[in-house]
Amino acid sequence: PPTPPAHFAAPARGQMLSRVLLNWPRTGGKLDLNRAPFRLVAIVNRIDLADNPSYGGGSQSAGEGRFVFGVYDMSTATPCDMLPFSIIFEYGVRANGCSGLKNWAQQWVALSSHALGTPAYNNALEAITQQFVSANAAPSKPNGSALNQLRTNENGLNILWELREFRINASTHRLFEDTTAQTIDETLNGSTRLRNYVNSNEIDILNDAHDVPDLFPTATGGTAPFKSTHSLANNPPTTLPSQLSTIFAASGITNNLARHHFSLNTCTGCHIRETSTRFLHIDPTTTPITLSRFMTGATSSISDTPDPFNVTDPVVSSTTHAFNDIDRRRQKLAAIAGSSCFRFILVPPRLRDLKFRIPLDGPLPEIDPIGPIADDFFDPVRMPH
Repeated sequence: PPTPPAHFAAPARGQMLSRVLLNWPRTGGKLDLNRAPFRLVAIVNRIDLADNPSYGGGSQSAGEGRFVFGVYDMSTATPCDMLPFSIIFEYGVRANGCSGLKNWAQQWVALSSHALGTPAYNNALEAITQQFVSANAAPSKPNGSALNQLRTNENGLNILWELREFRINASTHRLFEDTTAQTIDETLNGSTRLRNYVNSNEIDILNDAHDVPDLFPTATGGTAPFKSTHSLANNPPTTLPSQLSTIFAASGITNNLARHHFSLNTCTGCHIRETSTRFLHIDPTTTPITLSRFMTGATSSISDTPDPFNVTDPVVSSTTHAFNDIDRRRQKLAAIAGSSCFRFILVPPRLRDLKFRIPLDGPLPEIDPIGPIADDFFDPVRMPH
């Protein structure tokens, strides 16, 4: 991955040493990974990212498998308190075409045949996760690791919330800090650069198919840094209340729905104002963990009748956006697990003509039945973030 633009470099989080690293147990001078100050709080199936370009989507992608950890406060004598600090390991999952994707979905669905927490359930879940976390799970990627990126989301080291993203460097074999996916630098909020990007990519943004670039063309024919190296919602003034009202917007954006989709797909937009969330969708400080209303819908239950969580658009107050992301993901998983890899043959001729722009009596083009070109037929519920 490209080195982040130098003048968007993220300053150090000053308490990382005192609250996490200095008291991390060591063996032979090295950090003891068997006694890492982390607690696993969630295992997440993101098969819904299979067709998203920012997460390696494509015909061979099955989305991501994620491990979410909370971080213990190591600055206390008895480090039992959890910091408001999440570390998320996000692994790419590969599928062998439609049948491979369907098989992957069915493995997750089959977990429901076991009682939660029983040995049978745990064994089945481990069999799933070992496919992407094991050593050399992705031989063609750096270190043979299937890790796409590692993210941190915290205000345990500073009162202001911040997200960062790290990847493995193929040369040094170590993690390096990269740009944050789909998120421009906060200093560009309200800029003509943001306006031009949203207006010129409106269709892709509305379909959540855009991929925010590291650099964006300038009026003089050059390029300028665009993507952020740390997602810190500190558009002036730099205060916590200001963070909690952060959105991405700019004068002259012609379609507010496109603005909403762009802002929603950024780290800060999704974790704050666009979803009416206080930055943690999975809160590691509680036992059991609590989920945001963006995730669960209007109530905290994830097994009740789908109940959308309605959020007023921060720019157009007459518009609301409904969220229940776990239910959205559940629908996506069920659709893939129960799909037929030959269903594109059944597309009505009129819809086929509208989609592929070919004569009604012409041959069907060669397409990937799970790829982006087929989305409108087979996946009516798209990924918002």
